[in-house]
Amino acid sequence: MSGVFISYRRGQSGGYAGRLSDDLTRRFGRKRIFRDIEDISAGADFVRAIDTAVAMCDALIVVVTPGWAEVKDAEGHSRLDNPEDFVRLEIEAALRSDTWVIPVLVGGATMPSVADLPDSLAAFVRRQALEIRDTSWEFNVEQLAGTLERKGIKRASGRQLAKEGLLSSGKVTGRKIPRAVLGLGAVVAALIVLTVAQQAIQKGADRSDGGIDAGMNEPVDAGTSMPSNRDQRSRPPPEPLDKRGSEQPPVVIDEPPAVDRRSEELKLIQVALDMAVETEVAAYRNLDPAPLYSVYDGDILNQLLISLEQMAESGFYSVNTFYGRKIINIDISPDYTEAKVEMVETWSSEYYQGSSGACQIVPAHDFHQLLYLYRGKTGWMIEAVQHYSEPPPAVPC
Repeated sequence: MSGVFISYRRGQSGGYAGRLSDDLTRRFGRKRIFRDIEDISAGADFVRAIDTAVAMCDALIVVVTPGWAEVKDAEGHSRLDNPEDFVRLEIEAALRSDTWVIPVLVGGATMPSVADLPDSLAAFVRRQALEIRDTSWEFNVEQLAGTLERKGIKRASGRQLAKEGLLSSGKVTGRKIPRAVLGLGAVVAALIVLTVAQQAIQKGADRSDGGIDAGMNEPVDAGTSMPSNRDQRSRPPPEPLDKRGSEQPPVVIDEPPAVDRRSEELKLIQVALDMAVETEVAAYRNLDPAPLYSVYDGDILNQLLISLEQMAESGFYSVNTFYGRKIINIDISPDYTEAKVEMVETWSSEYYQGSSGACQIVPAHDFHQLLYLYRGKTGWMIEAVQHYSEPPPAVPC
């Protein structure tokens, strides 16, 4: 079994472990995340099953809560001092088999000292820990997911996640989400231009008896767009308003104070919009979906993942430039759980086909769109996007 085993103390860290398991499953798929309470068959030898499962996994995540090493049994003895304690058995099995061990600190916990642990767990203290804070949960989980990926644990594809039912229409209930299109302005342009670019490059290849194959995958349907009420194509490109690089790390969002709640939530919505720009630019330049999880969810995330797969399969990547944004209206629900943002963003895009060196460019243009967001524990997440304008035609670079 290739994947991740999550070790936790029932009754003490089960809530954190369940949430972490759900979030990692949403990134890596059901078959790569193993948790004892759900994944060991009824009647199985628990100790043998743990030893076998841990040895076959690539990594063991140990969820450490405050007082993790001081938990007592009914007789007042340290549970970790019991050679048959399940958490101890899981860590010992990982250390024995050279499985990668990652202490994950939650709830403000710190790493225990060697003096707090039995000798068999002394090596555990030397493992580099990662802290997941309640106020930056999604960002820290994404850091953990990126670390796992760099160690060779592959994320599930968008198609696989959809097949497993892990990409829903969003976490907010009680209203119907309109059919989402593929992300913000640059992404909508990406899929439209991908078809045009493929056709243009193929025509050139036919004339020169070379170039890319004709049998490229078609992009996914970008949804039904509404006609724009103004033609932006003749306007000259505006001066860039946002020159921040895509390498800027995601913002860690703290819970806002109760005073002037609306103003604070408006600021956090602005943070989410800025993160969306940064993550989209990075994802489509590097064909890497990892940044998208910090601000996208639901159908829109599903479609973004599929569009990245299709670009990668076709040999394309894009360099998108964001010039600025004009907010038309922000509507926040009275309980601050849902929001709609109508806005116009200005983008330009360049699309490159790696094998042939061919290039197509979409000049700077305005994208009029309506975003649907929900309030997560660490900030606002974008779950659906509706657009009201289309990009201008692509031209050769």
